[in-house]
Amino acid sequence: MYMKTLLLILLSSSLSFAECLSPDGAIMQTGDTLILFTTEYKPTDNSCIDSLRECKENGKLSGNSAAIYTQCLDEKTCEHPFSSEPMNDQQSVVTYLTPDAPCTKETRVCDGKTGILSGSFLNDICREKK
Repeated sequence: MYMKTLLLILLSSSLSFAECLSPDGAIMQTGDTLILFTTEYKPTDNSCIDSLRECKENGKLSGNSAAIYTQCLDEKTCEHPFSSEPMNDQQSVVTYLTPDAPCTKETRVCDGKTGILSGSFLNDICREKK
């Protein structure tokens, strides 16, 4: 019985488990796998390239090293001009040229293919003269 226990302890101590760091910062154990993508958004040819990445005993992820994104989205988002929140394709916001009258307004629209918000006005309010 003593020899079996000693052998088991020796075998257990000789096994080493490495940790890997996923691209999003999560800790992975040896043998853990992820499916990652080479682009965060679908390219113009509309195809996402994925790769199965496995945490190896050397602490490195196997697979395509260019695959670092956890998802491949259909569209890009735009940054909201006032809140920095993401805006989806065709989502719009009304903006004004100046904060005071005359109130020239512009509707800015998110282009999900480019992630660019149309227009250039930056004021969220405009006060009319009384």
